[in-house]
Amino acid sequence: MQLYKKIIDKIAAVFNIIAGVFLMIMMVLSFADVAMRTIFNRPIQGTYEVSGLFCVIIIGLALGSTQLAKSHIRVDIFLLFMSEKRRNLVEFIINILCFVM
Repeated sequence: MQLYKKIIDKIAAVFNIIAGVFLMIMMVLSFADVAMRTIFNRPIQGTYEVSGLFCVIIIGLALGSTQLAKSHIRVDIFLLFMSEKRRNLVEFIINILCFVM
């Protein structure tokens, strides 16, 4: 089991690095678009669409690491009133949905 955890942690770390690269590219592209628009009155065509695509890629790549750290957003107020067995079932279903995403 430890071997699987190490492998998954390494894959998540690689995905985080890739997401960071996409984030840096998106920031440089946005900066260049604003600079070109301000200085030369010539914006870079398609910057808005590419930035939206990069946001989707970044979020998708970061989901695995977020799930491993159990740092995703969740509403605990509903779970407070459930039995532990039912709470475990709800968390299992949430984990399956996150895995599918």
